[in-house]
Formats: sequence, C-alpha cells, structure tokens
Amino acid sequence: MLSGANLAGAQMAGTLAIASDFTDANLAGAVLAGARLTRAVLDGADLSGADLGGADLTGASMKRAVLAGVNLDQARLDDVDLSEVLRAPPPIVYVDDRSLDEVLADHEAYCGV
Repeated sequence: MLSGANLAGAQMAGTLAIASDFTDANLAGAVLAGARLTRAVLDGADLSGADLGGADLTGASMKRAVLAGVNLDQARLDDVDLSEVLRAPPPIVYVDDRSLDEVLADHEAYCGV
C-alpha cells in the first residue's frame, strides 16, 4: 500500500504504477518523469515541486492534491479529476501595475470562483 507513504524526493522516473493508490502520500520533489500513472489515485497527495514531465496520468484522480511548482510539461492529463487541487498562489502584483479588472480576474481564477 502506498497510501500515506512518505516518498518525498523519490526517484521514480518511468515507473509503472497503473491504478496505484497514492492517497495522502508525500511525493514532494519526487521525480516521476515518464511514469505511467493511468487511473492512479493521488487524492490529497503532496506533489509540490515534483517532476511529472511526460507522465501518463490518464483517468487519474488528483482531488485536493498539492500541485505547487509541479512540472507537467508534456504530461497526459486526459480525464484527470483535478477538483479542489491546491496550486501555487499567483505572483505578487501591486494593484498600481495592472487594472483592477485584471487583478480580480486572476484572484477569481486562483480561488476557483
């Protein structure tokens, strides 16, 4: 069982983990580049700073996962459930630098409004 496992910084590039359960696992900084994670369950997992470049996440569930600083370049995200994921906050911008409409639109997008 990988549910709740501490895999922070793990080197798992190219791993075959189809339909694996990583619920609430710590995968911060893990290297999963090119991994096959189709139908994997990553609900509540901490993936902050992880490398998922080129990974196949087709049909995976990533509800409430932490995705701050994650590399998803060329990852397959077909039918992935990304509801309630936590992303990195938008960069700090002073209101004087942009119109209020732009600032509010970014804030609403960040909050999922």
